[in-house]
Amino acid sequence: MSGSASIRAGRASGPLIWGGLLARLPVQILGLALGYALLGWIGQQLAPPPGFASLIWPAAGLSIAAITALGYRVWPGVFLGAWCVNALAAGSGELQADVTVALDATLIATGSTLQALLGAYWIRSRAGFPLKLEGPRELVRLLLLVGPFTCLVGATVGTATLFASGVVAQSNLINFWLRWWGGDMGGVLIVVPLLRRPAGSASACRPETGEMCARGIPRAAPGAACRARAARASRRSGHRARPARP
Repeated sequence: MSGSASIRAGRASGPLIWGGLLARLPVQILGLALGYALLGWIGQQLAPPPGFASLIWPAAGLSIAAITALGYRVWPGVFLGAWCVNALAAGSGELQADVTVALDATLIATGSTLQALLGAYWIRSRAGFPLKLEGPRELVRLLLLVGPFTCLVGATVGTATLFASGVVAQSNLINFWLRWWGGDMGGVLIVVPLLRRPAGSASACRPETGEMCARGIPRAAPGAACRARAARASRRSGHRARPARP
């Protein structure tokens, strides 16, 4: 093989290697955890004291979008990312670094994970992936279902946990819950629409099995594959039915 052919083969195999790596479950979980932690840290910078309920929480949208696209099996990434973000919030001075912090972080991360699973279930069961919606009206209708109702889970679990720990005073309970709920809903409304399939694009993904096509790696169209199989079958049958020469 010549040098130029080797270079072309290496370039062609590059996307396949990256696509195979990104398709591995541990890589997906770790990437989701890091992404959630990063967006969570950004959201913490927008949160008033005690620093848990942000004015906008993009990590909530990321968690729902990731589980919708990659499947339910990546939920540990949401839990790990949420746990790290809330455990590090102990540095705000409202919590002491002890067992209580770990327990609070575990409960809040559990609520965030359940919220992401519920949101992904509603999206996949109603619209599939990529989002198969006829127009902006259906997208708005889906967001109004997923955003406000799904985000009740994380806000309720998180607020109840911090209230039981003494972080949130009873006088501030409603305002804190509303801020948490509004921040999560804002993150969902920003990130989830990115799952929508562009108009006129075809998708060979199979949401019912959790299979996701890697970007940049073309796959044979189903019709072309069927025609190729039919042609091979026709050639085989023609060879078997060839009449004998007189």
